[in-house]
Amino acid sequence: MRLLEEYEKSQKSIDKYRVDSSFSYTGGDLFTCPSCKNIHLKVDWETLFLWEKPDSEKSKYEYLEEQQSWNREWSEYEFSGRLKCECGEMVTVAGVAVEEPEYPPSEDIDTPYYEYKYKINYFSKTLQSFWAPNDTPTDCVKLLNDTFSLFHINLDAAGNRLRVLLELIINEQLNEDEGTSQLNLYRKIEKLSNVLPDTKYLANLCRIIGNDASHSHKINEKELTQAFCYMSHLLERVYAEEHAILRISKNHKKRQ
Repeated sequence: MRLLEEYEKSQKSIDKYRVDSSFSYTGGDLFTCPSCKNIHLKVDWETLFLWEKPDSEKSKYEYLEEQQSWNREWSEYEFSGRLKCECGEMVTVAGVAVEEPEYPPSEDIDTPYYEYKYKINYFSKTLQSFWAPNDTPTDCVKLLNDTFSLFHINLDAAGNRLRVLLELIINEQLNEDEGTSQLNLYRKIEKLSNVLPDTKYLANLCRIIGNDASHSHKINEKELTQAFCYMSHLLERVYAEEHAILRISKNHKKRQ
């Protein structure tokens, strides 16, 4: 029982690195703001415009002519609108929607009501679940931003960008005069672990998921979210101010 509780706790800690793209009127409509970084970015329902896809309308018309019956769940919709934050930030969004049945909590009512479920496919500004520490090199910060921008567009491309980011971090930590330029990523991680031993596990987990994304093995959203979790901890370990004393130790080892 305790093992299960520990697993559920660890899974929740990973899930917070997922960039959510779904919302509904009753099921939650809050996101993390790209400006103030607080979870105050909310769907501006007054700006939401919803329409049925032409193909869906055509299918419904043809089906009704023959069967004279149509299930609301079969209809497909598109939408556009805005997310608005208390800080004044606004993000334009667009995506798809469907109607799904919801059952009231009362046991006396077994007839469902229908609610639109929205899935965002486009954000005008990149939403992130975490940010790089202040002292992270600019090119690493840009790569992280690129990865988040691909999260809802192409999971494999996002995973590939994470792998590139991982190698960039390691190259920045290891000097070229240490003979690292000709090494593959696995060997570079082994070399980095000589001076930052506690980074090896996180780096290898990122490498494996990044390799799968880069070599047509196809990664899913859960795997990419896990990679985000590992990368967040790796960035904190390498660049965050609270770990500065450990990096002093690393530089001392280099000089020995």
